[in-house]
Amino acid sequence: MGLRYLLLGSRSADVGHVLENIVYLELMRRGYDVCIGKVDEYEVDFVAMKGRDVKYFQVAASVRDGLTLERDLRPLVKIGDNYPKAILTLDDDPACDYDGVKRLKSVILPNSIEVIGSLAFGRCTGMTSFNCGNGVRIIEHCAFGTAQSMSKFVFSERTEFIGWECFHHASALTTLNIPKSIKKIDYSIMNGVLFETVNFAGSEDEWKKVDVNSNNSELLGATYNYNVKF
Repeated sequence: MGLRYLLLGSRSADVGHVLENIVYLELMRRGYDVCIGKVDEYEVDFVAMKGRDVKYFQVAASVRDGLTLERDLRPLVKIGDNYPKAILTLDDDPACDYDGVKRLKSVILPNSIEVIGSLAFGRCTGMTSFNCGNGVRIIEHCAFGTAQSMSKFVFSERTEFIGWECFHHASALTTLNIPKSIKKIDYSIMNGVLFETVNFAGSEDEWKKVDVNSNNSELLGATYNYNVKF
């Protein structure tokens, strides 16, 4: 059974149920005892046990939707042991890992996503690039905190708000290409980053109209380029 990890898209719930049955039967065929797991109020689809061999699985037709990805990751990253953890999907993408689950390397959100929630991609330490697609308007606080390998970030041309400490300790991200749509930037979005450059799609006068919290020393101390085409 080929395993594919942590990728995004849109398929029916029926496909997800079929996949769960396939995974369950395959684990049983391989001699595992299989049960449903519970971590606080969150559920793990399958806990597979064979002697001292333990594995944790979430199953989804696709996790290319950021909310689905966040939901399926949440219980796995809460598990306190070092046994293998994986999300199994039909998404045809390279395998990567995330905090002991399998790390994201590159993400492109579908245009239907308008909000990236707080902590949504926090601690994605292996992710190197992120593209918000064309739909994201709001990025909530700490959404990419400690995504320390992320060197490229592409905003949606509709992005209006960046939450506090959004890129907290995302140490490889030294440049931001900010769209003209931006209206408000909360405090300390680049906290802990040796930040260098802001490329803004609008004019200097348009930048001055953006509500930028004054507690943004890394951001405000950067070199600014205006009227930049991305």
